[in-house]
Amino acid sequence: MIYAINSNTYRDQVNEKLQGTTRPRTSLKKLKNFLIPLPTFDEQKRIVTKTFDLFNMIG
Repeated sequence: MIYAINSNTYRDQVNEKLQGTTRPRTSLKKLKNFLIPLPTFDEQKRIVTKTFDLFNMIG
C-alpha cells in the first residue's frame, strides 16, 4: 500500500485536490474517491508466488 500511495499516479490526484497555501490539505471525503494503482491480477499472483518461494528459502 505504501508503494501505491507514493506512486506518481496517486500523488498527482492528491495534488490536484489540495487546498490552502500555508498548510495544503484535502478532505477525507476526497481521499476516499482517489484511485489506487494496483498491478494486474496475473502480476499479483506472480508476486504472491515469488513471496512464498522466498519465505520457503528462509524457513
